[in-house]
Amino acid sequence: MYKIKSEISKYGTKQTEKEAGLITENWIRNVGIYWGWIADFDQIIAKYVAFIFLFAINISCNVKYFREFKTFSGHPHIAACAQFSPDGRTILSPTNDGKIRHSRCVNAAQFSMNGVSIVSCSDDRSVRIWDVKSGQQVKKLEGHLHYVLDSQFSPNGETIVSCSWDQTIRLWDVASGKEMQTLNGHLGYVTGVQFSPNSLLVVSCSYDKTIRIWNVAARKEIQTLNGHSSWVRKVQFSPDGSMIHCCIWDVNSGKQIQIFQKHSGFVTGAQFSPDCQTIVSCSFDKTIRLWDIKSGDETQLLKGHSNYVTGVYFSPDGATILSSSSDGTIRLWR
Repeated sequence: MYKIKSEISKYGTKQTEKEAGLITENWIRNVGIYWGWIADFDQIIAKYVAFIFLFAINISCNVKYFREFKTFSGHPHIAACAQFSPDGRTILSPTNDGKIRHSRCVNAAQFSMNGVSIVSCSDDRSVRIWDVKSGQQVKKLEGHLHYVLDSQFSPNGETIVSCSWDQTIRLWDVASGKEMQTLNGHLGYVTGVQFSPNSLLVVSCSYDKTIRIWNVAARKEIQTLNGHSSWVRKVQFSPDGSMIHCCIWDVNSGKQIQIFQKHSGFVTGAQFSPDCQTIVSCSFDKTIRLWDIKSGDETQLLKGHSNYVTGVYFSPDGATILSSSSDGTIRLWR
């Protein structure tokens, strides 16, 4: 059928070839083009039609649309946060009525990369390490002078980082449970902290409206990111370590490269997808939103929670979203 077959074979499947051929013939017939011209421009038409079909097929295959498929309603009060285990088979959702027992409100909890331990932090000013299998406390890390808002294992499992209303970030040795270093620099409550994927850097955010990057080995601040008009609640490295969100910042240059603006309330959490193509965010406006990182466009709006959403998290394979809320529920979206 002219030269369509040879051209399409470079780009798509037999099904695409057949569809392209039928549409091209029908289009030519309808517009009444003189058939003698076909030999001169059928390659252009074939390539154009093939591109359109392959573009549509690529979009339909690669864009994931989520919908709610499961709700967990075990929390009697606020579900402050939740997280997938590294293998994606278990959900961790700390609360004062569960196994992770602090004397006051639990603000964050996270699995170690090997899934064997959990680190948690609390308004009781402590950071605690727990054994997953037994549910027993292994170590209690004390040193912060006020509420501890966030804590995390390093990817290599050797160190814990924590942050507090005392305006400090602290590094702890997992094996001994001893404090290794106190990092000072923020001028307000430090609300979020995270290791880079290679364990060499720490990023933090604060009521002082800044995001700061710290060198773990040198134990000092190496960069301050300014630009937020209000305090920053959470911050995260991308899985490849090249970017930081709340807004998107380039780690090497320290420049802001993307802003996402559609939530009508305070943004309470956000996370990169494993492939670094998407960000999921949540807000006081009770919604969850997905964004394309390159364009900054919103790609999907998820509604279901009856009160503000406290956190959102991708599963390790990126196929599922986990959300927690002050409505007392944990929800899965797939």
